[in-house]
This record gives sequence, C-alpha cells and structure tokens, in this order.
Amino acid sequence: MKTKYNLSKIALLFSFLFIGGQMNAQCPNNNTQYGSSAAPTTVGVTVVLSYCMYGGEYRYVYNLQAGSVYSFETCGDSDFDTQVTIYDATTGAYVAYNDDFCGLQSKAQFTSN
Repeated sequence: MKTKYNLSKIALLFSFLFIGGQMNAQCPNNNTQYGSSAAPTTVGVTVVLSYCMYGGEYRYVYNLQAGSVYSFETCGDSDFDTQVTIYDATTGAYVAYNDDFCGLQSKAQFTSN
C-alpha cells in the first residue's frame, strides 16, 4: 500500500513538470475575441473601454509602437475580481499576466517589440 502511495506522489510531482510553464498565464489564448482597438499614438494617453468584457473574452489591440510601454488595467472597478493576461498576436506567446495588483483588480504591463 505504501508503495502505491509513493508512486502516486511521484506521478503527481512529475505531472507538474508538464504544466508548470502555463501556470502564470491563467487564460488560454483561444477565447472569443471581443472587438479591437488601435493603440494610442501619443505618450501618456489613456484609452478607456466603456463596455463590459466577461471572463474568457479578449480584446485585440493593434498598431503598437516598438519600444513603448503599454499598461492594461481594471483598477477602479471594484465590483468584481479580475485577471489580465497579455499574448503576442503574432506568435501566441505569453507576454504578461497579473491578478490583484490594486485590490481585487489587475494591471499588466509590457514593452512592445
């Protein structure tokens, strides 16, 4: 019995090797697209989305300027808990993730290349 228990523990620990890389990116990169927006072209400009996006939906942001820092946040909306995950549209690679930066709301930031 103890041998089965030890083998189960080893199998469980071994399985974490295969999923560890995706643990930071909480949302998959295959959800429903909810529109698109052009990135601001002036430094310091804030773009506010005035409609609701639900869990599992994503927004496509285009015309990013190489070397510019972009910040996506839900701070200031206090009626729910959010998570923000950012992916590269070309490669699908995970770029940034945040949960609970400002209370239960999130802020993810990255530099475009």
